Amino acid sequence: MCISLSINHTLVFKIRFVFYGGAREVGRSCIGLESGESSILMDCGIKLTPEGPEYPNLPDRLDCFILSHAHLDHCGMVPTLYKRFLCPLYSTDISFDISHILQRDSLKITLSEGLAPEYDYDDIDLAALGENPLGYKQRVELNENISFKLIDAGHIPGSAMVLLEVEEEGETKRVLYTGDVKTSDTRLLKAAQVPKADILLCESTYGDRFHPDRAEMENSLLEGVESTLGRGGNAVVASFALGRTQELLLILKDLGYPVYLDGMGGDLTKLMLQYPRYLRDVKALKKAVEDVIWVEHNGMRKQAVKEPSIIVSTAGMLTGGPIIYYLKKLQGDARSTIFLTGYQVEETNGRLLMDKGFIVDPRSGRRIDIGLDVRYLDFSAHDGRRQLEQLVKDVDPGKCFLLHGDPASCESFGEFTSQVCESFIPELNSAVEV
Repeated sequence: MCISLSINHTLVFKIRFVFYGGAREVGRSCIGLESGESSILMDCGIKLTPEGPEYPNLPDRLDCFILSHAHLDHCGMVPTLYKRFLCPLYSTDISFDISHILQRDSLKITLSEGLAPEYDYDDIDLAALGENPLGYKQRVELNENISFKLIDAGHIPGSAMVLLEVEEEGETKRVLYTGDVKTSDTRLLKAAQVPKADILLCESTYGDRFHPDRAEMENSLLEGVESTLGRGGNAVVASFALGRTQELLLILKDLGYPVYLDGMGGDLTKLMLQYPRYLRDVKALKKAVEDVIWVEHNGMRKQAVKEPSIIVSTAGMLTGGPIIYYLKKLQGDARSTIFLTGYQVEETNGRLLMDKGFIVDPRSGRRIDIGLDVRYLDFSAHDGRRQLEQLVKDVDPGKCFLLHGDPASCESFGEFTSQVCESFIPELNSAVEV
Protein backbone atom coordinates (compact mmCIF):
# COMPACT_ATOMS: atom_id res chain seq x y z
CA MET A 1 0.00 0.00 0.00
CA CYS A 2 1.30 3.47 -0.88
CA ILE A 3 1.77 5.96 1.96
CA SER A 4 0.50 9.50 1.42
CA LEU A 5 2.64 12.03 3.29
CA SER A 6 1.13 15.14 4.84
CA ILE A 7 2.88 18.36 5.88
CA ASN A 8 2.98 17.30 9.54
CA HIS A 9 4.34 13.78 8.90
CA THR A 10 7.87 13.78 10.37
CA LEU A 11 10.27 10.86 10.77
CA VAL A 12 13.65 11.30 12.42
CA PHE A 13 16.34 9.90 10.11
CA LYS A 14 19.17 11.38 8.02
CA ILE A 15 17.86 12.85 4.76
CA ARG A 16 14.91 15.22 4.59
CA PHE A 17 12.90 15.73 1.40
CA VAL A 18 10.52 18.66 0.92
CA PHE A 19 8.08 18.50 -1.98
CA TYR A 20 7.57 22.17 -2.87
CA GLY A 21 5.99 21.30 -6.24
CA GLY A 22 5.21 18.43 -8.59
CA ALA A 23 3.51 16.33 -5.89
CA ARG A 24 0.22 14.80 -7.07
CA GLU A 25 0.37 17.16 -10.05
CA VAL A 26 2.18 17.74 -13.31
CA GLY A 27 3.82 21.14 -13.20
CA ARG A 28 6.03 23.36 -10.98
CA SER A 29 8.42 20.51 -10.15
CA CYS A 30 10.52 21.52 -7.16
CA ILE A 31 12.10 19.04 -4.73
CA GLY A 32 14.26 19.92 -1.75
CA LEU A 33 16.88 17.67 -0.18
CA GLU A 34 18.35 18.55 3.21
CA SER A 35 21.09 16.67 5.04
CA GLY A 36 23.01 18.02 7.98
CA GLU A 37 23.53 21.71 7.26
CA SER A 38 23.16 21.30 3.48
CA SER A 39 20.11 22.43 1.49
CA ILE A 40 19.74 21.41 -2.18
CA LEU A 41 16.90 22.07 -4.61
CA MET A 42 16.21 20.04 -7.74
CA ASP A 43 14.11 21.82 -10.39
CA CYS A 44 12.02 24.94 -9.94
CA GLY A 45 9.25 25.21 -12.51
CA ILE A 46 5.88 26.77 -13.14
CA LYS A 47 2.46 25.22 -13.65
CA LEU A 48 0.41 26.73 -16.47
CA THR A 49 -3.34 26.89 -15.82
CA PRO A 50 -6.24 28.70 -17.55
CA GLU A 51 -6.24 31.16 -14.64
CA GLY A 52 -2.54 31.90 -15.01
CA PRO A 53 0.75 30.36 -13.85
CA GLU A 54 1.13 28.74 -10.44
CA TYR A 55 4.48 28.72 -8.64
CA PRO A 56 6.16 26.51 -6.04
CA ASN A 57 7.04 27.67 -2.56
CA LEU A 58 10.76 28.13 -1.97
CA PRO A 59 12.94 27.16 1.02
CA ASP A 60 14.26 29.65 3.54
CA ARG A 61 17.87 28.93 2.59
CA LEU A 62 19.62 27.17 -0.26
CA ASP A 63 23.19 26.05 -0.97
CA CYS A 64 22.82 24.92 -4.58
CA PHE A 65 20.30 24.21 -7.33
CA ILE A 66 20.28 21.35 -9.88
CA LEU A 67 18.16 21.55 -13.04
CA SER A 68 17.11 18.27 -14.66
CA HIS A 69 16.05 19.79 -17.99
CA ALA A 70 14.78 22.90 -19.73
CA HIS A 71 11.00 22.44 -19.88
CA LEU A 72 9.20 25.31 -18.16
CA ASP A 73 7.53 23.06 -15.60
CA HIS A 74 11.07 22.38 -14.36
CA CYS A 75 13.01 25.60 -15.14
CA GLY A 76 10.38 28.34 -15.29
CA MET A 77 11.14 29.85 -11.85
CA VAL A 78 14.94 29.64 -11.91
CA PRO A 79 15.49 33.41 -12.40
CA THR A 80 13.40 34.13 -9.29
CA LEU A 81 15.24 31.46 -7.33
CA TYR A 82 18.66 32.80 -8.30
CA LYS A 83 17.73 36.39 -7.52
CA ARG A 84 16.70 35.31 -4.02
CA PHE A 85 19.58 32.96 -3.12
CA LEU A 86 22.50 33.76 -5.49
CA CYS A 87 23.52 30.10 -5.22
CA PRO A 88 25.38 27.92 -7.75
CA LEU A 89 23.18 26.49 -10.54
CA TYR A 90 24.07 23.13 -12.11
CA SER A 91 22.83 21.53 -15.34
CA THR A 92 24.00 20.63 -18.84
CA ASP A 93 25.12 23.45 -21.11
CA ILE A 94 22.34 22.91 -23.65
CA SER A 95 19.72 22.90 -20.88
CA PHE A 96 20.87 26.31 -19.73
CA ASP A 97 20.78 27.69 -23.29
CA ILE A 98 17.31 26.30 -23.99
CA SER A 99 15.98 27.50 -20.65
CA HIS A 100 16.93 31.09 -21.50
CA ILE A 101 14.86 30.91 -24.71
CA LEU A 102 11.83 29.39 -23.01
CA GLN A 103 11.98 31.74 -20.01
CA ARG A 104 12.08 34.78 -22.29
CA ASP A 105 9.17 33.46 -24.33
CA SER A 106 7.19 32.73 -21.16
CA LEU A 107 7.85 36.24 -19.86
CA LYS A 108 6.75 37.73 -23.19
CA ILE A 109 3.46 35.80 -23.05
CA THR A 110 2.88 36.73 -19.40
CA LEU A 111 3.32 40.43 -20.18
CA SER A 112 1.10 40.22 -23.28
CA GLU A 113 -1.70 38.74 -21.16
CA GLY A 114 -1.48 41.59 -18.65
CA LEU A 115 -0.30 39.35 -15.81
CA ALA A 116 2.33 40.27 -13.23
CA PRO A 117 5.53 38.32 -13.97
CA GLU A 118 7.68 36.74 -11.27
CA TYR A 119 10.86 38.07 -12.92
CA ASP A 120 12.02 40.32 -15.76
CA TYR A 121 14.52 40.01 -18.61
CA ASP A 122 17.34 41.35 -16.42
CA ASP A 123 16.68 38.56 -13.91
CA ILE A 124 17.10 35.95 -16.67
CA ASP A 125 20.46 37.51 -17.56
CA LEU A 126 21.45 37.66 -13.88
CA ALA A 127 20.74 33.96 -13.34
CA ALA A 128 23.12 33.10 -16.18
CA LEU A 129 25.96 34.35 -13.97
CA GLY A 130 25.35 31.50 -11.54
CA GLU A 131 25.37 28.71 -14.11
CA ASN A 132 27.86 25.84 -13.89
CA PRO A 133 27.52 23.59 -16.98
CA LEU A 134 28.24 19.90 -16.43
CA GLY A 135 28.79 16.89 -18.64
CA TYR A 136 27.03 13.61 -18.04
CA LYS A 137 28.63 11.50 -15.26
CA GLN A 138 30.83 14.41 -14.17
CA ARG A 139 31.08 14.12 -10.39
CA VAL A 140 30.51 17.24 -8.29
CA GLU A 141 31.42 17.26 -4.59
CA LEU A 142 29.18 19.81 -2.91
CA ASN A 143 30.88 19.20 0.45
CA GLU A 144 32.59 16.35 2.28
CA ASN A 145 29.25 14.53 2.73
CA ILE A 146 27.29 15.11 -0.51
CA SER A 147 28.20 14.59 -4.15
CA PHE A 148 26.17 14.18 -7.32
CA LYS A 149 26.37 13.58 -11.05
CA LEU A 150 24.01 13.98 -13.99
CA ILE A 151 22.96 10.96 -16.05
CA ASP A 152 21.32 11.15 -19.49
CA ALA A 153 17.53 10.91 -19.02
CA GLY A 154 16.61 10.39 -22.70
CA HIS A 155 13.70 12.86 -22.43
CA ILE A 156 14.91 15.86 -24.46
CA PRO A 157 18.42 16.92 -25.52
CA GLY A 158 20.43 17.68 -22.38
CA SER A 159 17.89 16.20 -19.97
CA ALA A 160 19.34 14.53 -16.90
CA MET A 161 18.57 12.33 -13.96
CA VAL A 162 20.33 13.39 -10.76
CA LEU A 163 22.22 10.74 -8.79
CA LEU A 164 23.23 11.97 -5.34
CA GLU A 165 25.43 10.24 -2.79
CA VAL A 166 24.82 11.34 0.79
CA GLU A 167 27.22 10.13 3.50
CA GLU A 168 26.62 10.37 7.23
CA GLU A 169 28.32 8.46 10.04
CA GLY A 170 30.18 6.28 7.55
CA GLU A 171 27.05 5.21 5.67
CA THR A 172 26.37 6.29 2.07
CA LYS A 173 22.88 6.55 0.61
CA ARG A 174 22.33 6.84 -3.15
CA VAL A 175 19.36 9.00 -4.17
CA LEU A 176 18.12 9.01 -7.78
CA TYR A 177 15.81 11.78 -9.02
CA THR A 178 14.56 10.82 -12.48
CA GLY A 179 13.31 14.23 -13.59
CA ASP A 180 11.42 13.31 -16.78
CA VAL A 181 12.76 10.08 -18.23
CA LYS A 182 12.58 7.95 -21.39
CA THR A 183 14.20 4.50 -21.24
CA SER A 184 13.61 3.55 -24.88
CA ASP A 185 15.28 4.93 -28.02
CA THR A 186 13.61 7.51 -30.23
CA ARG A 187 14.85 8.75 -33.59
CA LEU A 188 16.27 11.82 -31.85
CA LEU A 189 17.70 10.44 -28.59
CA LYS A 190 19.23 7.37 -27.03
CA ALA A 191 17.45 5.63 -24.17
CA ALA A 192 18.27 6.47 -20.56
CA GLN A 193 20.31 3.91 -18.61
CA VAL A 194 19.26 3.97 -14.96
CA PRO A 195 21.65 3.19 -12.08
CA LYS A 196 20.99 1.42 -8.79
CA ALA A 197 19.89 3.60 -5.87
CA ASP A 198 18.62 3.28 -2.31
CA ILE A 199 15.97 6.00 -2.68
CA LEU A 200 14.11 6.74 -5.91
CA LEU A 201 12.24 9.97 -6.70
CA CYS A 202 10.34 8.85 -9.79
CA GLU A 203 8.17 10.66 -12.30
CA SER A 204 4.69 9.16 -12.76
CA THR A 205 3.27 11.15 -15.68
CA TYR A 206 2.03 8.00 -17.41
CA GLY A 207 1.88 5.75 -14.37
CA ASP A 208 -1.61 4.59 -15.34
CA ARG A 209 -1.16 4.34 -19.13
CA PHE A 210 0.67 2.10 -21.58
CA HIS A 211 2.21 3.73 -24.65
CA PRO A 212 1.58 2.17 -28.06
CA ASP A 213 4.50 0.84 -30.06
CA ARG A 214 6.63 3.72 -31.38
CA ALA A 215 7.06 2.19 -34.84
CA GLU A 216 3.28 1.83 -35.14
CA MET A 217 2.86 5.52 -34.30
CA GLU A 218 5.43 6.49 -36.93
CA ASN A 219 3.66 4.38 -39.56
CA SER A 220 0.28 5.86 -38.60
CA LEU A 221 1.67 9.37 -39.01
CA LEU A 222 3.24 8.61 -42.39
CA GLU A 223 0.12 6.88 -43.70
CA GLY A 224 -2.11 9.71 -42.46
CA VAL A 225 0.09 12.39 -44.02
CA GLU A 226 0.30 10.57 -47.36
CA SER A 227 -3.46 10.04 -47.41
CA THR A 228 -4.07 13.73 -46.68
CA LEU A 229 -1.67 14.95 -49.36
CA GLY A 230 -3.00 12.42 -51.84
CA ARG A 231 -6.46 13.97 -51.69
CA GLY A 232 -5.04 17.48 -52.12
CA GLY A 233 -5.13 18.57 -48.48
CA ASN A 234 -2.59 19.99 -46.06
CA ALA A 235 -1.13 17.91 -43.23
CA VAL A 236 -0.84 20.25 -40.22
CA VAL A 237 1.29 18.63 -37.52
CA ALA A 238 0.94 20.24 -34.10
CA SER A 239 4.25 19.87 -32.33
CA PHE A 240 6.02 20.85 -29.14
CA ALA A 241 9.02 22.98 -30.04
CA LEU A 242 11.56 21.12 -27.93
CA GLY A 243 12.33 17.54 -28.90
CA ARG A 244 9.07 16.62 -30.61
CA THR A 245 9.55 18.94 -33.59
CA GLN A 246 13.00 17.52 -34.32
CA GLU A 247 11.82 13.91 -34.01
CA LEU A 248 8.94 14.59 -36.40
CA LEU A 249 11.31 16.09 -38.96
CA LEU A 250 13.35 12.88 -38.81
CA ILE A 251 10.22 10.79 -39.40
CA LEU A 252 8.82 12.93 -42.23
CA LYS A 253 12.04 13.56 -44.15
CA ASP A 254 11.65 10.80 -46.76
CA LEU A 255 8.09 11.48 -47.94
CA GLY A 256 9.18 13.77 -50.75
CA TYR A 257 6.72 16.59 -50.01
CA PRO A 258 7.66 20.12 -48.92
CA VAL A 259 7.86 20.46 -45.14
CA TYR A 260 7.20 23.93 -43.72
CA LEU A 261 8.59 24.49 -40.22
CA ASP A 262 6.94 27.29 -38.25
CA GLY A 263 7.28 28.61 -34.70
CA MET A 264 9.89 28.24 -31.98
CA GLY A 265 10.71 24.70 -33.09
CA GLY A 266 12.85 26.17 -35.86
CA ASP A 267 15.04 28.17 -33.47
CA LEU A 268 15.48 25.20 -31.16
CA THR A 269 16.36 22.93 -34.07
CA LYS A 270 19.18 25.27 -35.06
CA LEU A 271 20.36 25.37 -31.44
CA MET A 272 20.38 21.57 -31.13
CA LEU A 273 22.57 21.24 -34.20
CA GLN A 274 25.21 23.19 -32.25
CA TYR A 275 25.24 20.42 -29.62
CA PRO A 276 25.72 17.19 -31.60
CA ARG A 277 26.88 15.17 -28.58
CA TYR A 278 23.34 15.17 -27.16
CA LEU A 279 21.75 13.73 -30.31
CA ARG A 280 21.50 10.10 -31.36
CA ASP A 281 22.40 10.89 -34.99
CA VAL A 282 23.25 14.52 -35.74
CA LYS A 283 23.92 13.69 -39.41
CA ALA A 284 20.36 12.41 -39.79
CA LEU A 285 18.93 15.60 -38.28
CA LYS A 286 21.09 17.76 -40.54
CA LYS A 287 19.82 15.81 -43.53
CA ALA A 288 16.23 16.12 -42.32
CA VAL A 289 16.42 19.92 -42.22
CA GLU A 290 18.24 20.36 -45.55
CA ASP A 291 15.01 20.71 -47.51
CA VAL A 292 12.85 22.22 -44.75
CA ILE A 293 11.19 25.53 -45.61
CA TRP A 294 11.74 27.82 -42.62
CA VAL A 295 8.62 29.99 -42.22
CA GLU A 296 9.55 33.54 -41.29
CA HIS A 297 6.46 35.66 -42.10
CA ASN A 298 2.77 35.52 -43.06
CA GLY A 299 3.55 35.53 -46.76
CA MET A 300 5.24 32.16 -46.37
CA ARG A 301 2.29 30.87 -44.34
CA LYS A 302 -0.05 31.82 -47.17
CA GLN A 303 2.18 29.97 -49.61
CA ALA A 304 2.21 26.86 -47.41
CA VAL A 305 -1.57 26.37 -47.64
CA LYS A 306 -1.79 27.04 -51.41
CA GLU A 307 -0.45 23.58 -52.23
CA PRO A 308 -0.54 20.14 -50.62
CA SER A 309 2.19 20.36 -47.98
CA ILE A 310 3.31 19.24 -44.55
CA ILE A 311 3.27 22.01 -41.94
CA VAL A 312 5.00 21.35 -38.61
CA SER A 313 4.10 24.12 -36.18
CA THR A 314 3.78 25.10 -32.54
CA ALA A 315 2.00 25.14 -30.18
CA GLY A 316 1.65 21.43 -29.54
CA MET A 317 -1.57 21.87 -27.53
CA LEU A 318 -2.95 24.59 -29.86
CA THR A 319 -2.76 27.15 -27.04
CA GLY A 320 -1.31 29.79 -29.36
CA GLY A 321 1.49 30.27 -31.85
CA PRO A 322 1.38 30.16 -35.65
CA ILE A 323 -0.62 26.93 -35.77
CA ILE A 324 -3.76 28.96 -35.01
CA TYR A 325 -3.25 30.76 -38.34
CA TYR A 326 -3.25 27.46 -40.24
CA LEU A 327 -6.33 26.12 -38.46
CA LYS A 328 -8.28 29.29 -39.25
CA LYS A 329 -7.04 29.42 -42.84
CA LEU A 330 -7.95 25.76 -43.50
CA GLN A 331 -11.22 25.89 -41.55
CA GLY A 332 -13.81 23.63 -43.17
CA ASP A 333 -11.36 21.96 -45.58
CA ALA A 334 -12.32 18.30 -45.21
CA ARG A 335 -9.30 17.27 -47.31
CA SER A 336 -6.87 18.54 -44.65
CA THR A 337 -5.84 16.92 -41.37
CA ILE A 338 -4.59 18.23 -38.03
CA PHE A 339 -2.28 15.75 -36.27
CA LEU A 340 -1.96 16.09 -32.49
CA THR A 341 1.32 14.41 -31.58
CA GLY A 342 1.39 14.56 -27.79
CA TYR A 343 -0.69 14.57 -24.64
CA GLN A 344 -3.37 17.27 -24.58
CA VAL A 345 -3.92 18.75 -21.11
CA GLU A 346 -7.46 19.35 -19.85
CA GLU A 347 -8.94 22.72 -20.91
CA THR A 348 -6.36 23.31 -23.67
CA ASN A 349 -7.46 23.84 -27.26
CA GLY A 350 -5.99 20.49 -28.19
CA ARG A 351 -8.21 18.69 -25.70
CA LEU A 352 -11.23 20.77 -26.81
CA LEU A 353 -10.57 19.78 -30.41
CA MET A 354 -10.27 16.09 -29.52
CA ASP A 355 -13.38 16.03 -27.33
CA LYS A 356 -15.70 18.57 -28.98
CA GLY A 357 -14.35 19.39 -32.44
CA PHE A 358 -13.66 23.09 -31.93
CA ILE A 359 -11.05 25.45 -30.48
CA VAL A 360 -11.21 28.91 -28.93
CA ASP A 361 -9.26 31.70 -30.62
CA PRO A 362 -6.62 32.71 -28.02
CA ARG A 363 -6.92 36.36 -29.00
CA SER A 364 -10.64 36.96 -29.61
CA GLY A 365 -12.10 34.21 -27.45
CA ARG A 366 -14.30 33.24 -30.41
CA ARG A 367 -15.25 29.62 -30.97
CA ILE A 368 -13.80 28.14 -34.17
CA ASP A 369 -15.33 24.97 -35.60
CA ILE A 370 -12.33 23.52 -37.38
CA GLY A 371 -13.94 21.07 -39.78
CA LEU A 372 -10.69 19.19 -40.43
CA ASP A 373 -9.91 15.53 -39.96
CA VAL A 374 -8.38 15.21 -36.45
CA ARG A 375 -5.82 12.50 -35.63
CA TYR A 376 -4.20 11.89 -32.23
CA LEU A 377 -0.83 10.11 -32.08
CA ASP A 378 1.01 9.26 -28.85
CA PHE A 379 4.61 10.37 -29.42
CA SER A 380 5.48 10.71 -25.75
CA ALA A 381 8.90 11.74 -24.44
CA HIS A 382 8.04 10.06 -21.11
CA ASP A 383 8.11 6.43 -20.07
CA GLY A 384 4.75 4.69 -20.02
CA ARG A 385 3.59 2.30 -17.31
CA ARG A 386 5.44 -0.72 -18.67
CA GLN A 387 8.76 1.15 -18.91
CA LEU A 388 8.28 2.76 -15.48
CA GLU A 389 7.78 -0.65 -13.91
CA GLN A 390 11.04 -1.87 -15.46
CA LEU A 391 12.81 1.30 -14.32
CA VAL A 392 11.85 0.65 -10.70
CA LYS A 393 13.01 -2.96 -10.98
CA ASP A 394 16.35 -1.84 -12.45
CA VAL A 395 16.96 0.84 -9.81
CA ASP A 396 15.95 -1.62 -7.06
CA PRO A 397 15.33 1.02 -4.36
CA GLY A 398 14.38 0.45 -0.75
CA LYS A 399 12.12 3.51 -0.85
CA CYS A 400 10.30 5.13 -3.78
CA PHE A 401 8.55 8.51 -3.97
CA LEU A 402 6.10 8.98 -6.87
CA LEU A 403 6.08 12.51 -8.32
CA HIS A 404 5.14 14.46 -11.47
CA GLY A 405 1.77 12.79 -12.04
CA ASP A 406 -1.88 13.50 -11.38
CA PRO A 407 -3.37 11.67 -8.37
CA ALA A 408 -4.91 8.88 -10.45
CA SER A 409 -1.63 8.20 -12.25
CA CYS A 410 0.41 8.18 -9.04
CA GLU A 411 -2.04 5.92 -7.23
CA SER A 412 -2.26 3.47 -10.10
CA PHE A 413 1.53 3.25 -10.40
CA GLY A 414 1.77 3.02 -6.62
CA GLU A 415 -0.13 -0.26 -6.71
CA PHE A 416 2.91 -1.70 -8.47
CA THR A 417 5.72 0.08 -6.59
CA SER A 418 4.30 -0.85 -3.19
CA GLN A 419 4.83 -4.51 -4.10
CA VAL A 420 8.57 -4.07 -4.66
CA CYS A 421 9.62 -1.40 -2.13
CA GLU A 422 8.37 1.01 0.52
CA SER A 423 6.34 3.44 -1.57
CA PHE A 424 5.14 7.00 -0.94
CA ILE A 425 2.89 9.46 -2.77
CA PRO A 426 3.76 12.78 -1.11
CA GLU A 427 1.31 15.65 -0.79
CA LEU A 428 2.18 19.13 -2.05
CA ASN A 429 4.45 20.97 0.43
CA SER A 430 4.90 17.85 2.56
CA ALA A 431 8.21 16.88 4.16
CA VAL A 432 9.67 13.53 5.18
CA GLU A 433 12.96 12.40 6.69
CA VAL A 434 14.38 9.01 5.72
